[in-house]
Amino acid sequence: MRFGRPSNELVVERASLDTPLLGADAAAHEVLVDLAEHRLDEYREPLVARLGATIEGLLVDGPPRLSAVAHRMATSERTLQRALRREGTSFNALLDRTRRDLAFRLLRRDRVKIAEVAYLVGFSHVSSFYRAFERWAGTSPAAFVTSSSPSPRT
Repeated sequence: MRFGRPSNELVVERASLDTPLLGADAAAHEVLVDLAEHRLDEYREPLVARLGATIEGLLVDGPPRLSAVAHRMATSERTLQRALRREGTSFNALLDRTRRDLAFRLLRRDRVKIAEVAYLVGFSHVSSFYRAFERWAGTSPAAFVTSSSPSPRT
């Protein structure tokens, strides 16, 4: 190893590359290739979708800050802001949309309490959640749940 060089490189003789691995595990290779493909697919997803998923994962601790989301995504705040601007949106708009979509999904499930949904989408007070929900849906969470419930079968 030599330090202080202008570049990093690893030199391997061609014959070494052609040498079969005695302990090679085909099953482990397949699992690792699948995992690598899955990770690459995550990065091929549009930025807004990845950001929304990251925000969702952080909501339980309250509305996340841009700095926390950027840190979780291993990028800078400025990079995220530029990308969102290119997409025609902002972090606050995406945060609001993510909270709304998650609230709608959760309220459509059976036996999920409104107070629980408020907490899960990052509201510390149910009253704040009610105000936001009425802005999003034009109705209260309770009315939304009633209208989203399947009709009883007769």
